[in-house]
Amino acid sequence: MPSPLWSQSIHQDFLFDHYGPGEGLLSAQVLALAKAPDGHLWLGTEKGLLSFDANDFNSWTYDADDPGSISGNYVSSLVVDRHGRIWIIASEFLNVFDPATGKFQNIVLPGFGKLPLFHGLHYDPKNDVVWITTRKGIYYTQGIHIAPEKQDLDGVFPGTFFNTLIPETNGILYLANTYGLYAFETAACKVTTYHRPGKHLALTQDDGFFCANMDPSGIIWLGTWTYGLVRFDPNTRDMENFTWTNPHLQQNAVVSLCHYPVPGYSDLIWLCTNQGLKTFDYASKTFVSLNTENYFDPSKIPGAGFSILPSKTDGLWIGTFKGLHQYDPNKQQFRKVYLPKPAQTVFGKIAGFNVFGSAGKDSTLWLSMLYGDILKYDLQKQKFLPLPPLLAPFCSASNSIHAMFFDHLNQLWISSDKRSVVAYNEDKSTLTTPKWHNVPLGEKILCFAQDNKKEIWMGGLQGLYQYDPHTNYIKPVAAFNQYLKSGKLMPGIGQMAFDQKNRIWFILVKEGSEIRMPICYDPSSQRTFIPSQNSLSRIKKMGRLEALAIGKKWSTHHNGRNRLHDRNARRFRPRNH
Repeated sequence: MPSPLWSQSIHQDFLFDHYGPGEGLLSAQVLALAKAPDGHLWLGTEKGLLSFDANDFNSWTYDADDPGSISGNYVSSLVVDRHGRIWIIASEFLNVFDPATGKFQNIVLPGFGKLPLFHGLHYDPKNDVVWITTRKGIYYTQGIHIAPEKQDLDGVFPGTFFNTLIPETNGILYLANTYGLYAFETAACKVTTYHRPGKHLALTQDDGFFCANMDPSGIIWLGTWTYGLVRFDPNTRDMENFTWTNPHLQQNAVVSLCHYPVPGYSDLIWLCTNQGLKTFDYASKTFVSLNTENYFDPSKIPGAGFSILPSKTDGLWIGTFKGLHQYDPNKQQFRKVYLPKPAQTVFGKIAGFNVFGSAGKDSTLWLSMLYGDILKYDLQKQKFLPLPPLLAPFCSASNSIHAMFFDHLNQLWISSDKRSVVAYNEDKSTLTTPKWHNVPLGEKILCFAQDNKKEIWMGGLQGLYQYDPHTNYIKPVAAFNQYLKSGKLMPGIGQMAFDQKNRIWFILVKEGSEIRMPICYDPSSQRTFIPSQNSLSRIKKMGRLEALAIGKKWSTHHNGRNRLHDRNARRFRPRNH
């Protein structure tokens, strides 16, 4: 009987990137995925064949007036061979696409007067063989010349319709269908049949094998249409069945799967199922659901699963009913810190934070809560700490706190409606209250930043300011503020960042529009500039800019992450976050 592992209790934290209409992916369903040698990702969708170069999506659709176009728009399976050709099943036609010429070739299998009802494509990179499964048998073609031949299986198997296969390994070709799993020794033309544990003996088609994948240790993992996941060990010939719910009450369908380890889980199997993306950890024999209805949830993936593709360079690509998604291993160093909800806060959302530690280990976390207090939290003891008596009155939510910032002297800067701006030195337990110099009446400081020369800058509702530690004055940056007025830009500065040349970058809004654009100010020359008109047009298409960080200058927005290049003026290239 299937193993009753219906609980999903193990906690896994992952971060995913989502690609949809905002990123240029106009197809809702990503049915198949393949990676080309040149780095392009190829997608089979309900609206044709697509490619993705990490910047843009390109598409190819059926054109009745072009005999060299794709034969149909519903691309359910695809593989890429070593020659860079894209093999696809498009609306019951077999096509080969040459990206160099942009032309599709329709492939007719020998011995067929009618459509053979293609099912899937499988590529053996070691032997350069493309396998084609159909309802009328299995075909293959090898090498650069396209010459499909039928694999002679007559009288060997019950039926000729195979859902999946694993290319030949050690002289054995593994095939699977609703009748079972077959180990076909090609040289001896010998077949050994294996059945799913718990198979109903009276039902010849009760195995329901739909997809398969061999992990690096040689274990074969099979997805079924009803009974979840099956593990087969070719050495011991043992087969185990695992389900996440009772299969007699709810379908446990696995549409595609792959083995992809992550830190802490060396035997993790990723599954695209009728209930969304799941993982299965063989060590604990436990499933975890990573499905969500919220498209903007970075920790999970929306939609029923269709396709999954591991990549040595990109991590893991997942296609679902709700677009394309990526697990990038380079982003997984982020982990959640679970905090007890502070009694002082109403909304419980973090507006800003700073972390301090020693000996390479974080120990103290300062939190500025949205519409709430400033709090101090001990990461090691996992509890909130009392604030210094001199500082505590300035950290109360009753002050309407706007910003919190620590400088290189370990001074905590706080701005608020009622207490204006103060700086508390935690090491010396001293409090400084800067004075205003020619600052507009009613000004509020929204953010702090420190440049490469250790000077403190402040962004306010009405412009940019700089702190002079010698006079203890906050002074307006007249040249920049005048530029904002003359350029009809909204002066509210809620964030800023410094590049290696000590220039300041902002994201500001043009008056009378919703366009957010990056602005750069050079303190040494007192010059301000914005990207070119071509760049601004592209920025408008990207969506709402949200944040700016400096490494090689990145901005983020609702539709992704973008890198700004200084060379040749100002040029944007999108990267999804």
